[in-house]
Amino acid sequence: MDRCSYINSPISSLSSLSKTLGEDISQIVAVADAPASEKYNKPKTPVFKKDKTERIVRSPVRALRSLQYRINKQIMVKGVSWPSYLFGSIPKGHNGEVSQDYIAAAKVHCGAKSLCCLDISDFFDNIHACDVFAVFNELFHFSTEVSTILTKLVTFDERLVQGALTSSYLAMLVLWKTEPGLVEALGRKNINYSRLVDDITLSTKKYNYNFSYEVSLIEKTLHEKGLFFNEEKAKVYSVSSELMLVHGLNVMGKNPAMPRYEARRIRAAVRQLEKLAEQEGARCEMWYRREYNRCQGRVYKLERFGKSNSFRNLLNRLQKITPLPSKKDITYAKLRVKKLESDFNNVKKRETYNYMRRFSIASHRVAFLKGYYDEEWKKLRTRLKAIFPDYRK
Repeated sequence: MDRCSYINSPISSLSSLSKTLGEDISQIVAVADAPASEKYNKPKTPVFKKDKTERIVRSPVRALRSLQYRINKQIMVKGVSWPSYLFGSIPKGHNGEVSQDYIAAAKVHCGAKSLCCLDISDFFDNIHACDVFAVFNELFHFSTEVSTILTKLVTFDERLVQGALTSSYLAMLVLWKTEPGLVEALGRKNINYSRLVDDITLSTKKYNYNFSYEVSLIEKTLHEKGLFFNEEKAKVYSVSSELMLVHGLNVMGKNPAMPRYEARRIRAAVRQLEKLAEQEGARCEMWYRREYNRCQGRVYKLERFGKSNSFRNLLNRLQKITPLPSKKDITYAKLRVKKLESDFNNVKKRETYNYMRRFSIASHRVAFLKGYYDEEWKKLRTRLKAIFPDYRK
C-alpha cells in the first residue's frame, strides 16, 4: 500500500533532537515553551479569503523561524518518504523522482472524461496539536518528549497556522493513517486520486460519471480528523460540457497544458512591469523587486510548458529592467556584516546553523552591489571572507 513513512532513525532523546537541529537544547526548549504571543507576529495588514472573511496568518519570530526551517530540512525533507498521490509541499526528487508539484498533480488526471474537485475547508485551522503530535510520535516513532517539543514548535494556539514554515508539510501528513486505504478503495473503482495540500481531485475515463459514492468515502475520511470539504467549492466537470482544468491547467491532452488566457496574462504582466520600470527610481525600490520576482516566476512557467520562444522573448525583456541596488542596500549590507563580525568572536555562535544562514543572506546582499557600488562591494566582500562560518552538518 502506498503510504507515508519515516525512513531515518527515530529521534528518541532531547540530545538527538539538539544534534539534528544544530541548536542547544536549552534554546530549543525555551522557544518551544514561550507563549504564543512571543513566538508569532500578526501580519501588518489583515489577510482576507475570497469570501471576505479574515484568514488567520502568523509570522514566526526569528528564533522560531530558524528552528522551523531546520525541522523542514533535517526531518521533513531528509526523513519522509512520500506517497505518489500527494503533491505540493514535497521536495523535488525526494525519491529520485521528478518534482511532485501542481503540474505533476494535474498530470495524474490527463485524458480524464469526468473530474471532481474538492476543497478542504479551513484546513490548517482544523488540524489540532494532537494530530500533529501523532505524526511525530506514531508515524515517525519519535519519543513522547521529543514529539511534545516539536509539536509546540510548529503549532499556534493548539492548531497549525498559515505562515509557519512547517505547516504545509504537516498538513500533507495529517491523513497518513486513513488516506492510503481511501486511495486503494478508489483505485479498485479505477478512480484517480490526488491531493495538493487541501485540494482533492478525482478523475475517471468514464463520461458523465456520478462521484457521489467516492465523495462520501472522502467525507468519512475527513470527518475522522475533524475535517470537512467546502460544498460551495465542490465541482464536477465533464469533457463534453466544458474545459477540463486541474489546478488551472488543461488536462484534456496527454500532458497538462497552460490555457491560452494564462499566457496572455503573463505577457500583460511583463508589459505592466516595463511601464513601472520607466518611473524614476522605481527599479531601486523594494516593491519593484517583489513585482519583478513575481513576474519572473510566471515567465519561467512558459518554459515548463514548452513555450520556448515566448519564454526567451519575455526573459530578454525582463533582463533589461532588472532591479537595481540603492544606497539603502549599502546600509543594509553593512549592518548585516557588522552583526556577523560581532558574533564571529563567539566560537559557539559561528558554529551554528543560524550564523551560516545569516552569512548566506549577507553574502547575497553584498553581491547585489557589484557593478554599481564596486568600492563598497570589495570592502564588504573582504570583511566577509574573514568571518566565514564554522558550521558543519
